[in-house]
Amino acid sequence: MAMEQSAVVVGGGMVGAATACALQLQGIPVTLIDPYPPVLDEALPSEYAIRVSALTLASKHILQSLGAWDYITAARLQPFQQMHVWDAQGNGEIHFHGDDISQPYLGYLVENFVVQKALWQRLQQLSVCTIKASVESISPLGSKGEHRLVLDDGAELRASLVIAADGANSPLRKMLGIEMAQHDYQHTAIVATVKPELSHDNTAWQRFLSTGPLAFLPLPEGFCSIVWSTTPEQADTLMSLPDEAFELQLTQAFDGRLGKVQVCSQRGAHPLTQRHVSTYVQPGIALVGDAAHTIHPLAGQGVNLGLLDAASIAEVVGSAFLKKQNIGEHLVLRRYERWRKGNNAMMMSAMSAFKSLFSHTLLPVTLVRNLGLKWMNRAKPLKREIMLNAVGLRGDLPDMAKPYFKARKS
Repeated sequence: MAMEQSAVVVGGGMVGAATACALQLQGIPVTLIDPYPPVLDEALPSEYAIRVSALTLASKHILQSLGAWDYITAARLQPFQQMHVWDAQGNGEIHFHGDDISQPYLGYLVENFVVQKALWQRLQQLSVCTIKASVESISPLGSKGEHRLVLDDGAELRASLVIAADGANSPLRKMLGIEMAQHDYQHTAIVATVKPELSHDNTAWQRFLSTGPLAFLPLPEGFCSIVWSTTPEQADTLMSLPDEAFELQLTQAFDGRLGKVQVCSQRGAHPLTQRHVSTYVQPGIALVGDAAHTIHPLAGQGVNLGLLDAASIAEVVGSAFLKKQNIGEHLVLRRYERWRKGNNAMMMSAMSAFKSLFSHTLLPVTLVRNLGLKWMNRAKPLKREIMLNAVGLRGDLPDMAKPYFKARKS
């Protein structure tokens, strides 16, 4: 039975492509469906893309396990050794350094398209079947979890397991009728590439303003990627400014920490919404990444949670496949849901609490918050534990996210 089983992944972004690679490495035949695959033979553009992710060490380990990390390092990335966070409404601050956890780096800044292309290069190397199409409909076949998918080009597929990785507005999730709870953060994130006057010092910088956090994330050659989360009203105002006026506002909002700032790209603006599905799985169905959950970017955990989903579903399903169990069976898939849903919900709650805590302007709250930052900065054992969890060296991790894990060859 096991040899007849197959999986279909719908959505070829970073998380979907990682899921397809991971399943193929488990020996499961995979088809990846995406209407807009990346062009692999394009030269690397000279300008940095404005969509950037801060990858944790756990995400690096997953990408290494999948065989995609070398492609990323051959393109471009920026490791960072430090993170500096401070409160605009006081003198509280906290500083993290890789030396505190005996690591050369705390993470890596990589443009999203670089990660996606690296994974697609691995898909090609692993001989994963990819189809440039969209799913028109999906319907169950019998009671064992198998589904039939009809594509917009008229083609039909059958699969023991269908994985939705088609983003926050997942069409597949809507076809399946899976409910999603949504909470508007009342924030819009402005993103752009900038060149500060002073060196970023291989540091991820974040200043908490009363209107939301402003992050300067290091890129190669002294550039930075900014993520400025603020109220929708202020975001509209900032987006309407000419570059010179925006640069002045940005420099002031960042307290001139890196000197004058020059904008080197177009600006993008993205409304922020917390989303979480009611269920991650149905018989023959699983959701991963943004199709299952979205989170505030203040801690940069979005794609990292998605990559953990990818590694976890592959581990659960791969184990069932080796035991010749039905990979689409609901009891099998529930192991993945129990593993990831609670962890993701906990991270979402923590980010909501942080957002709420730093948005308060009442003096007592401000005083306590700043005292807390100072105390935590001095409490080295506690700070170390926080860091180990944040970078993905602690917690209930899938094997692929652990250092030195060796994936089985395809």
